[in-house]
Amino acid sequence: MPTHLQTGQRGEVLAARFLEQKGYEIVARNYRAGRAEVDLMYVANSGWSLWR
Repeated sequence: MPTHLQTGQRGEVLAARFLEQKGYEIVARNYRAGRAEVDLMYVANSGWSLWR
């Protein structure tokens, strides 16, 4: 796997851990809709949020 993809993947893992430690629930990773991709979808007490 190319280095830039490994770096991006590591960043997503760290972001997910951070959000989980803050009490957010990760509900999807790398969600695709057509050509668009959302790296993390998570739920907070106030509702849905996306991380692109």
